[in-house]
Amino acid sequence: MLIGSKEGIAHMFLALTDIEDYVIIPDPAYPVYRASAYIAGCNVYTMPLTYGDKYLPRLENIYDEVKRKAKILITNYPNNPTGAVSNTEFFSKLIKFGKENNILIANDAAYVEIISKSQKPLSILQIEGAKDIAIEFGSLSKMFSMTGWRIGFVVGNKEAINKIVSVKSNFDSGQFIPIQRAAAFALDFSDIYVDFINDIYNERRKLVVDTLRSKT
Repeated sequence: MLIGSKEGIAHMFLALTDIEDYVIIPDPAYPVYRASAYIAGCNVYTMPLTYGDKYLPRLENIYDEVKRKAKILITNYPNNPTGAVSNTEFFSKLIKFGKENNILIANDAAYVEIISKSQKPLSILQIEGAKDIAIEFGSLSKMFSMTGWRIGFVVGNKEAINKIVSVKSNFDSGQFIPIQRAAAFALDFSDIYVDFINDIYNERRKLVVDTLRSKT
């Protein structure tokens, strides 16, 4: 359990890296990745996300020296700010890359349920062997509009999560229990609310897209 996924991502760097380690992050990306890495004393290597690659990074372009020194590779799908989604093929490549180079794969899945009707939610942990090398962050801010409640979670590799918990236990005392119980209740009824909120988002998306196209 996290006091929002943002807090968990920041503590991840303190828990899993040493000063001068490399971390690999996408570009563009949620600013917290870079800021938290710098606060932890890490070197940042960026993976460009381009339209031509459907905003998926080219893992083969990462330098061998970076691979040797990197502790964490962060992805964020569905992506902020591009809106791109991943697929099982790319997530499988990520897991293979992480295992081959002993680099933890951390997927920020804050928007995992906020997608169009033609798509299905996809967790990196659905990939075989993912728990050996990957963790995934979730947030109730987006799924259930619980932004001010500050409640999220991290799941996946047990060793990595235990280290994050060790740091958190010395930085905070956990989130208010009634908020945790409200979050658990929300997750039990996730399909009902997520369908409702996605219908609203898709209506707004269509309105924006139609309006922009009418102006061209």
